[in-house]
Amino acid sequence: MDFLPSKGIEYLLVIGYLALLIPFWRLFLRGERAPAMARLAARLPRLDMFQIPDGVMFHLGHAWARADGPDLVTIGMDDFAQQLVGPLAGIVTPDVGSRVEQGAPVATLRADSKSVDLLSPISGHVAAVNDDAKGTPRAINDDPYGRGWLIKVRTPRWPLDSKQLLHGSLARRWMSSSWDELSTMLTPELGTIMHDGGTPIHGLARGIDEAHWDEIARRFLLTDAPDVMTGTPDLKVGPTGPADLKVGPAGTPDVTGPAGSEA
Repeated sequence: MDFLPSKGIEYLLVIGYLALLIPFWRLFLRGERAPAMARLAARLPRLDMFQIPDGVMFHLGHAWARADGPDLVTIGMDDFAQQLVGPLAGIVTPDVGSRVEQGAPVATLRADSKSVDLLSPISGHVAAVNDDAKGTPRAINDDPYGRGWLIKVRTPRWPLDSKQLLHGSLARRWMSSSWDELSTMLTPELGTIMHDGGTPIHGLARGIDEAHWDEIARRFLLTDAPDVMTGTPDLKVGPTGPADLKVGPAGTPDVTGPAGSEA
């Protein structure tokens, strides 16, 4: 005798379930999954996308520096920067003998009809310029820490300037925070590409916004925030970065606190 009433209850439960499911399905089809895709990409272990070689130190503006002698330092743009900007059409660097300052523009990166600046990780005088890389900018994209170096700088300040740069575990944590911030900007399509292990052929910034990619690039290269370049006491690296890593003079990190120690 209870057969029909129990079946009626089951039918009502199924109908109620479908009534709840349909709105969510419509939202999914309308592309409302974008925030979810961005959160998914942010959780992906994508740090292996970006090379962080031993013996290289990093400026917060995504330039790198490597000591090649007692007072000679090679600098260039890091792997995150070259993937962010994408294929370069040209690059402008200071001439040999020019003075460069830590935290000030040291190179102009050209892609399409736009350009963005790269900040110098150290101070000194230009001792050499990589004319091969300037003539074939693709080398910078293909091998940013090798054939793609930009300039060599003669400096007596390396022991001091290097204290304001990141390396080792601290650099990896900072690079991870840069990726976390960038991943929040992903579109559903770009999120799917990154999830599958690919990268956009025209660069991450252009993959996010073709028309305003240069503004995105400047945000990460620290060339759109004068307060960062002059020093902001309470500016910290992103949520997964070191909690005590603060920006010091000329956009360099203040690592005198707990964050300065290597894990």
